[in-house]
Amino acid sequence: MNYKKYQQSRDTGWETLIKQNIRSLPVKASMLVKKEGILLRSYAQGRDLLTEMGLMQSMANNDGFSVRIGQTCYIFYDETCTPQRSRFTILHEYGHILRGDVSETPTFRNREPSEKDGDIETQANIIASRILAPACVLWALDIHAAEDIASLCDISLESAKWRAKRMELLYAREKEFIATRGKSCFLLSPKERAVYHQFLPFIEQVKDRYRRC
Repeated sequence: MNYKKYQQSRDTGWETLIKQNIRSLPVKASMLVKKEGILLRSYAQGRDLLTEMGLMQSMANNDGFSVRIGQTCYIFYDETCTPQRSRFTILHEYGHILRGDVSETPTFRNREPSEKDGDIETQANIIASRILAPACVLWALDIHAAEDIASLCDISLESAKWRAKRMELLYAREKEFIATRGKSCFLLSPKERAVYHQFLPFIEQVKDRYRRC
């Protein structure tokens, strides 16, 4: 995936946090999508509709999926997954909706993030992870370990490992920026600065939890 596509997905995550005025973690995924007029249904809640629409196969093959029915976008998710997994599933599908991927044909893949994912799935994962685990908040708390990301953001350990891997690249980039430019690579974007300032009271509230000895 080229850097422009990455930037677009990253910025979409920031824009969502700003628009929704989200100021603390964990993000309430169900509340977020409902505010956007998206109908959220568990598989159990949507079984009759899914049967009527002939979408049972999508339910069998995915942790979740999104589809447009009439003028309304629906996100369906497997309620038997952990709440941590479901939170990422829901916002992954929300990412598809924001990108314009959703039509009368349901999205076809929803699983834990992987290096093998194609561009479309990777971009939806980026949007979800930037909403659920914004880099500027993790940076402000100096969080590195996947276990700490999973705990703070209430996401699955697998998703947290994926996020931690990206954060290590950003921390390495910051060292290079400080050495060569005398400043951090974080908070250079006005959108990222806006997200950071929204979360600053939360950061101050929880920072002692993650303070290194």
